[in-house]
Amino acid sequence: MRYTVFVEYRNGATSTPQHSGVKDVAFRNFSELVADKDLFLTAEACVITSSTGEVLRFDLRTPQPVPSFDEILWPRRGARKKQKDAKTVSAFIAPPEEDFIKSLGEGSFTRGIRKAVSMLKLLEQQNKLKPLEKMASSQRE
Repeated sequence: MRYTVFVEYRNGATSTPQHSGVKDVAFRNFSELVADKDLFLTAEACVITSSTGEVLRFDLRTPQPVPSFDEILWPRRGARKKQKDAKTVSAFIAPPEEDFIKSLGEGSFTRGIRKAVSMLKLLEQQNKLKPLEKMASSQRE
């Protein structure tokens, strides 16, 4: 992940950004900028951004303690969870089944699985799933 640290001035200008791929280096850059007492006269905020958005906006106009490294809500690597209480699972399926699931999800395998499950839930609510289960079990035998 890429982190950028810069100062935002009251007139809307920004300082030269300092880029880093490491949180520790970004925090060190932030600490050095905030330690410069001359900035408090003209600067509005010291900002840390990442490739996913703004991480911290530290207001330099009001006296407040500088946050420690652990107090900053650093973004996590990888995809963010889009479902609450979701779980990652793995499954082995044949290519035709994969193509079918992807077509249900308009190219997205995960979206296709969600859509298939919601369709099965709907069929279950309508009591139409039992005949399909009997037909599937008879085909396996």
